[in-house]
Amino acid sequence: MSTIDLNQWQQLEYHDPEFVLKRLREIEFKYQDYEIDPKIRNLRTNRLRPHREGRQAALFCYGMGILKGRKVWFAPFEASDYDFIALCEDKGTACYVPIQLKELVPESANPNAELNELIGNLRKYNSPQLTVAIYLNRTTRIKFEKLECENLNLAEIWLFGSNTPDQTSWLLYGDLLTNPIPTEFVYPEP
Repeated sequence: MSTIDLNQWQQLEYHDPEFVLKRLREIEFKYQDYEIDPKIRNLRTNRLRPHREGRQAALFCYGMGILKGRKVWFAPFEASDYDFIALCEDKGTACYVPIQLKELVPESANPNAELNELIGNLRKYNSPQLTVAIYLNRTTRIKFEKLECENLNLAEIWLFGSNTPDQTSWLLYGDLLTNPIPTEFVYPEP
């Protein structure tokens, strides 16, 4: 990470993922009985893309906070290799991590999308400081032993997604490049 990057990242406005997720859940509950176009309800339009990615960033950082036992904040900040910056404190020192978001899209968006293909496409990144967070936005069984994560020049790769239909329970799994471990967490209630 360069001094220029660090200076930029220090100036960003960071968001508390728990607050963001609670607020989004309140909105979801408020409009649950309204007839809303599924693309809008699921934030799947170009105009709503920043909100969709913000939710994914919040979910990932909230899960990482549970895993690490400390708050992990996030700031949207798109650059060539990443979509947001995560921030946490380690022994009084601010730690900044550039994160690239990827998504295994729902079957309704692309029934042919495959996790291994998505991971294979990560070879285009040559960034040993970059963490990749892959949102599993579909019901799927993953054969972890078949994931092809060799020869990737990245810091870490994590998977995260809901493991219940009502999206109350979530799973974070990683780092795929080392000894991956599962971490379960509950979506924060408003």
